[in-house]
Amino acid sequence: NEDEECMKAVLAARPRYVGMIGSRRRTNIVLARLRDAGFDEEKLRRVRAPIGLDIGAVSPEEVALSVLAEIISERRGGTGLPLSAWRRE
Repeated sequence: NEDEECMKAVLAARPRYVGMIGSRRRTNIVLARLRDAGFDEEKLRRVRAPIGLDIGAVSPEEVALSVLAEIISERRGGTGLPLSAWRRE
């Protein structure tokens, strides 16, 4: 499977951040197969799958926005919380 081969190559490179796009079902299948292939849980826990923040995305454009939001949050150390949350503190 192309997804599995790609993830094997990516994980072998030991990146700081890995995201995998796909449905929950599909990403769970790929992660289970990687586990069966001998990848340890520590490496697999680092994979963000499915990638993206939960913004209720439906369209491809919205999914792309949710993926970019997660990448930016990870890169900049964001929380993913609404900016209005500061009023509640």
